[in-house]
Amino acid sequence: MKVNYKASFTESRAKDFFKFHLFYKNKSKFFYYSFSLLCIILSIVLFITRQNTIFASLVLASAFIIFGIRPIQINHIIKKTLKNQSFIDRNYSLKIYDDKIEYYTHDDYLVNYKWSDILYVYELRNYWYLYISENGALIIVKDLVDYEKRMELKNFIGSYFIPKKLYKKYNK
Repeated sequence: MKVNYKASFTESRAKDFFKFHLFYKNKSKFFYYSFSLLCIILSIVLFITRQNTIFASLVLASAFIIFGIRPIQINHIIKKTLKNQSFIDRNYSLKIYDDKIEYYTHDDYLVNYKWSDILYVYELRNYWYLYISENGALIIVKDLVDYEKRMELKNFIGSYFIPKKLYKKYNK
């Protein structure tokens, strides 16, 4: 298999990646959801036992505030991260082989990744994110790969990563 892929870092692709990474992959969501759920349960218990309904109302309101703060906070983090980024609109290319991925930066600097270097793969409607670290991924825009090569790549990624349970598909 050989797939040549050329793209550029655009602000929309970077936003899509950071939204996915922070909303779905990042484990801090469990803290927010757990704490919100705990507040809801506490307020229900306080309402049922008719103890301090004002405090119960405040706890319930705080549950919804905590739940609502997460998307606002993530959007703020993304805007702050993307502000003054030098990589936006820079070209890069990937040459994908059966045994490795060659990543070429805008100034033709080469980084080689073996498939075993990929920590996990997330497939979305428009992208594949090949994570090379906990917070960084090679981004493949599906529409920029011709159909036959895309199917070949999809089959290869599936056969390599699904048995190892390092592959997850999202319909986002």
